[in-house]
Parts: sequence; C-alpha cells; structure tokens
Amino acid sequence: MKRIFIALLVLLSIYACKRGKNIPDVSNIKIDFNVQRFEQDFFQMDTLHMDKSLQQLSQKYPLFFGDFMTNIMGMELNGDSAMVIVKRFIAAYTPIYQLVEKQFADLSQYTNEIKQGFQFIHYYFPKYKLPKNLITFIGPMDAYFNGSTGSYGDVLTQAGPAVGLQLHLGKDQQIYKAGMESGAIYDYQAKRFIPEAIPVNV
Repeated sequence: MKRIFIALLVLLSIYACKRGKNIPDVSNIKIDFNVQRFEQDFFQMDTLHMDKSLQQLSQKYPLFFGDFMTNIMGMELNGDSAMVIVKRFIAAYTPIYQLVEKQFADLSQYTNEIKQGFQFIHYYFPKYKLPKNLITFIGPMDAYFNGSTGSYGDVLTQAGPAVGLQLHLGKDQQIYKAGMESGAIYDYQAKRFIPEAIPVNV
C-alpha cells in the first residue's frame, strides 16, 4: 500500500512539474498497455438474445465483467432479473452512450497521458507491477456517490483501472445540470466531470 501511495505521489508531482527542467525522458520505456472499450461491446449487444450476448461479453472480459455487473451495476451475475435490468439500462442509457461515442471517438489524448504516467512509475519503481489494461465503461450516473466503487465513477478492478465515461462529458453537460437541479449532483462534483480528469483519476 505504501508503494502505491508513493507511486501516486510521484505521478502527481510529475504532472504538477511538467515545466521543470529535470524531468527524465521516459519515451523509450516499453510498457504493455491496452485500452479496452467495454461500453462499445456492451451497448452493441443483441438484446433479443441477451443470455448469449452476456455470455459472449463475459468471455471477452473475463475479469472486468464480474466487477461491472456486481460492483458497478449492483446486480447478481445470474438470473433472469439481471437480463431485465441490463435491457432497461441499455434502453435508458443509449443517449448517454451516443454522447460518449461522439465525445470519445478518440481517447488517445487521455490514454497517452496515462501511458506516460505509467512510464514514469516504471522509471522510478521498475519492480512495481503495472496494470496492463485500461477499461472504459458506462455505468449508472450516481456511480460516484458510492465510495466503494471509486472516485467520480472511476474504479480499480481486477482487470485494471476502469473509467466511467458517463461522468467525464464536461461540467456544462445538460445531463449534469438536470442532476444538479434535482439535487442528485452537486455543483462541486460536476466541476470534476471533465475529460481532463481521466488521467488524474486513473
């Protein structure tokens, strides 16, 4: 735990001191880093054959699927009720998925920053085992509220860090304003619902 804390401090100090002169060149450090767009596979499932679709999704994301269903969505992995909940979620959140697809068609700006952060961690802590995957997903809008699921919808899972893109669409996004009007989201929270927070949260 102490090593993780130190690594995070190093990473944050690097971002804070980007203009400094004594930053090491880490561009040649090779790390195994893959971005997996879980939300794309999730929202493209065949809802007429939900049982088979969920099975295929669990095979493609063997570690993340369980975390998503139980810890993020808050449901049991098996049973007809899970299929009903997933169908309802897809129907309700398709407009948010479309917003995410439009805004995050290209994630390279943010994933390159994350990769560089991992390179710095490897530079300072070469024996530290870095995660190999970064997973993106769309979860419930109130995911940030539950401390056990992470900060602002971003979570650390068995498969690696996972980013809830539904909470990075920009602080002026209409869906957040509606949440603020209803009292479900506070203004100080919405200020962090920005794409630029993705590398910092990860």
